[in-house]
Amino acid sequence: KFGRLAYTTGGGDFGVNQLKATGLFDQVLTFAEMQKLIVANNLQERVPSIGEPVGLSRLAQAYKPFLWVNLKRVTKERDQYFQIVATDPKTLEDLFLAEVKLDLVWKGVNDQNSRYPLFNAFIDWAKKNP
Repeated sequence: KFGRLAYTTGGGDFGVNQLKATGLFDQVLTFAEMQKLIVANNLQERVPSIGEPVGLSRLAQAYKPFLWVNLKRVTKERDQYFQIVATDPKTLEDLFLAEVKLDLVWKGVNDQNSRYPLFNAFIDWAKKNP
């Protein structure tokens, strides 16, 4: 459905490398790489910015389908969570969301108890929803 192309935000190099390591996508692009893709395909007039979700929606319509995978930290009441969200940029519908509560005091924040569970949940979802 998404042409084996993913655009990732919020995870830095770790997020990009983890998404590539899943083997689910032929291409995993960062913000800078996506901008180069827009220029290479002469889409600047139709997609002036991808800094906002509406720009990503325009790109999905003008270029080809892709999946937007966003890693972010959110605060709910006084607790902090780390989330991975997969969004269809064409419709801006969130298709998948997983989160883990960040235990800054007892467990600490590390890949084993925060990022890996999120990516494992994402991989399970993606394999069931190709």
